[in-house]
Amino acid sequence: WYRTFGDLKSSVQPLVVLHGGPGLSHHYVLPFKVLHTRFNILPVTFYDQIGIGDSSHPKDVPKEFWTVDLFMDELDNVLEHLRIKGNFDLAGHSWGGMLAAHYVSHRHPPGPRRLILASAAPYMALWLESTRQLFQGFPAELRETMEKHIRRRERWTTRSIIWH
Repeated sequence: WYRTFGDLKSSVQPLVVLHGGPGLSHHYVLPFKVLHTRFNILPVTFYDQIGIGDSSHPKDVPKEFWTVDLFMDELDNVLEHLRIKGNFDLAGHSWGGMLAAHYVSHRHPPGPRRLILASAAPYMALWLESTRQLFQGFPAELRETMEKHIRRRERWTTRSIIWH
């Protein structure tokens, strides 16, 4: 699922916005649409990443299904479908920023002219280790409560994404 505000066939380079999560849909990054709707600066495209919001929700897939390559393949599919793979800007927030940075640094796509990262960790493994260290500083009762809730939503946490 995707939605574009503006005309992708215009001569203006579009902005593709990657939402955070995993687990959050595009809705909270919709304020970026004002770049077109209010200021008429450029076309803006949002899409819900696989398993989130209005996109497809694969059922009964193993944990190993959820890889960063899967999310990068989905981004490639969206860009190709929209026919903008060779000319776009890319913005990502939180998980979307990590995905955007990984995509640009590992796939070396021809299109992105600008990369905008908001509240995104530069490297997943370092972020996970820092989070674990921070977590250990919490009182035992709080840690136990948080661990219980993390286990409940394990499939949607960044720890369930396999980074190669």
